[in-house]
Amino acid sequence: IGHTMNDMMNVWVSLWMLRAARRSRSFDLLNVDALKLGNNFDDQPTRYFETYERNMRGVLKGQDYARKTLCDRELVEQPDPPRFFVWESWHKDLPCSFVGPSTLYQRWNFHVRHSYGLLEKPNIAAAGKGLVLLIERNEHVNVWGSIRTSRNFLNPQEIRNGLQQMIAANFSSEYELFVQDLAKIGFAEQVHLMARASLVVGMHGAGIAMVTHMSVGNPKCCGLLELFPVGEFMPVRGYANMARKMGLKYDRVDIDQAGSHSDGAIVPV
Repeated sequence: IGHTMNDMMNVWVSLWMLRAARRSRSFDLLNVDALKLGNNFDDQPTRYFETYERNMRGVLKGQDYARKTLCDRELVEQPDPPRFFVWESWHKDLPCSFVGPSTLYQRWNFHVRHSYGLLEKPNIAAAGKGLVLLIERNEHVNVWGSIRTSRNFLNPQEIRNGLQQMIAANFSSEYELFVQDLAKIGFAEQVHLMARASLVVGMHGAGIAMVTHMSVGNPKCCGLLELFPVGEFMPVRGYANMARKMGLKYDRVDIDQAGSHSDGAIVPV
């Protein structure tokens, strides 16, 4: 999902720079992934195309036009090289992210929430209880065969109990805990869930990019607590930059060597 978010934000920003984002429904997206030799995408619309379909007139498959001439009234290409919003300064803290929120990020937030009808329900994070969302990972092998089990929770019940105790001790009945493996639900459901969340807690991973759909501006929103086991992901600062530019409160927990294992991590509650 992190890769998809990067791509979608660049498409939207390209239109925004042309002052055309408001009329995105008059544009088709021409997807050319399958035209790259050796690429692992087959150009078939998947659940990740849903946001494009909600925001644009339609999605065209590049392979359908590979040997044809395609005439357009107006053609928009992403800037080259593209600006990778989600991965900008991936391994260092951006000083500007500490200054204040980015209006570009917040425009994106409102744009997506509007396209999913979430702005028609005012104060979605303030109505009723606030939601503390714990993102659990149960991945063993992903679609490319990579094993990332070091970011699974080895003490999930202890983490749940700790969060429940924190909520009860500090917030009375104003907040409740919700646990979800984002891989188990579709993109639209992820957007709606994030729009309800006041605080997101989870291991570093692509699903953290979904915090860009939290209800920025509502009284019970928003914060992100990102967890890192020892290993290749610990130097990452990308989602911290992104969260601060969204206007979220951000903090991280670095799990020590004793708690970091090849099959998961023991989170210090």
